[in-house]
Amino acid sequence: MTTFTQLDAGIPLLLLPVRLETRFTPRDAVGARVLKIRIYPDDVHQDSHEPGLTAAESTGGKEFWAALWRAGRGVEGEQQRLTAWQLLVARHGAHRARWIAERLTPVNPGQRPDERIPADAPLSPPPQWPDVPSADAAWTRASRIAVLPDRWLATGHFGGRKVFEQRGAPITRPLATGPDPADDLNEVGQVGPGMRWMVDFAAAELAGMGISVRLPPGSPDRFDRITVLGVAESLDAAEATAALSGLLDAHAATWGLDLVPQGTPTNNDGPGRPGGRRPRTLDGAGVLAALDAAPAAPGDGSDAAALAHALGVTERTSPLWRLPHAAGTEGGEASAMAAALWPATWGYYLRELFSPGFDGMPLADWRRFTIDTVRARGPLPAVRVGDQPYGVLPVTSLTQWRPHPSRPDLLF
Repeated sequence: MTTFTQLDAGIPLLLLPVRLETRFTPRDAVGARVLKIRIYPDDVHQDSHEPGLTAAESTGGKEFWAALWRAGRGVEGEQQRLTAWQLLVARHGAHRARWIAERLTPVNPGQRPDERIPADAPLSPPPQWPDVPSADAAWTRASRIAVLPDRWLATGHFGGRKVFEQRGAPITRPLATGPDPADDLNEVGQVGPGMRWMVDFAAAELAGMGISVRLPPGSPDRFDRITVLGVAESLDAAEATAALSGLLDAHAATWGLDLVPQGTPTNNDGPGRPGGRRPRTLDGAGVLAALDAAPAAPGDGSDAAALAHALGVTERTSPLWRLPHAAGTEGGEASAMAAALWPATWGYYLRELFSPGFDGMPLADWRRFTIDTVRARGPLPAVRVGDQPYGVLPVTSLTQWRPHPSRPDLLF
């Protein structure tokens, strides 16, 4: 019953974490039982974003840009620009304010004045507004998860062998994860139909988020490992990239999305906020600078560029280019440090201490491999969605590695 047989091996998969809950039913008269598996998405799946702007948001965003227009681009208008940003944040919250400002970026940025304009003088030329989607209310739909596989495949192992492999039903997309303003709920604690899968196992099975595995008599009472995996085989590479880009946009505009620098503490024992927690607001000067400057181009050596390349999200409109710490170069710095340390570490060790066994071996290739790929921190920056950090780790099957036909002397 194995699935995933038609996948293109040249296209990487992005596997997002889920939480599993399991329970055995009592054995029946012949000793059979059922293992019930529930799958709950993690924070990274959640999408409560409202892309459309309400009338108040549109008005506030235009007032913000008009204030920036009037403040000019010089140092003397810096406080005026920061005040405009703080006012927008006070009305709509930091992450939503950035979304509003980005959506309403004037289409004539080259005509923005360099010098300050007096309050009683007209803006000439004025900002010209783009067409943006509108919304009748700030809350129009339930929070949901849409970036999901077609179905889940559950496998269970015990004693070094596979005991079961079971596919779930096709997954309903999108799935509600919060109340819907359109629901007519009259009782306290009542759950709307869209959220029923979260509290009712039968509904979860119908939605593809629950799996029942019938275990025959003599099956083990426990499992060493249960794995649940799913792939959106129905999406091509472009469609999957678009779905991921939309999810990143949603996080950036709601919970917050940023890169986590190395050395950030995950906890603290004092009154301050742990480094793993998102900031309550955004750096106004940084946001204003990002609104002024074009996003960094793909391949520019930044941490954002490395992550965007790995995820396949290289469009200049992606929020990855505007995240806090996106311009960091920690990956490049780690590469430079590896190059500097090579002569006194692995280079010396392999050349001197392993001689003569390593005489004639391709040390130059090993040096290049170490500089390009060996990272104690991992090759990609960590991402934080709201308060939840995620490591981005490339994985592959080491058992299927083979030497390159043109260089059988290399071990990698």
